Parts: sequence; C-alpha cells; structure tokens
Amino acid sequence: HFGDRASVLGGASGLHLVVDLGLGAAAEQRLLRSARERGIGVYAQSSFSHGGRHVPGLVLGFSRLEVDQFPEAVARLADAVAEVDGV
Repeated sequence: HFGDRASVLGGASGLHLVVDLGLGAAAEQRLLRSARERGIGVYAQSSFSHGGRHVPGLVLGFSRLEVDQFPEAVARLADAVAEVDGV
C-alpha cells in the first residue's frame, strides 16, 4: 500500500512499529485524526519526544491484533493516508 514511501523501524520489538511516511507535523496530525476515525489507533512519535520538537513518524501498536486483522488495518491506514494526501 505504501511502496517506497514508508520507512519502518522497530519490527523486532514485537509490540509496535514506527512508520515514517515523510509527513510534516500538520499533515501528521490530520493523518492521526483520519486513522482514528477508521478505528486505527496510531500515535505521533513526537508525543514521546522531549522539548516539543517534531519527530516524524507514527507509532503503530499491533500487540492486540490477530494476524488475520493486519491486511484490513493496513488498508484502513492507507485510506487515511490517501485522504490526507488529497488523493
């Protein structure tokens, strides 16, 4: 769904991923709202940083998902990204 656009970190942790989609702070906030409207719980990596600076990336928790739920969750997140991009 995201091609080369997404940079993914933290997959080995087993509980969450950090995905950088190259969005600025304002677009990232719109994406958070859009994803949550679709039932996808994501958090801005910036909310975990100190000093109020924007650290690009979304924190995606997946410990409560069953494996068969992943494709639908990714598709919903892709829809949210498309909405923010105006596609």
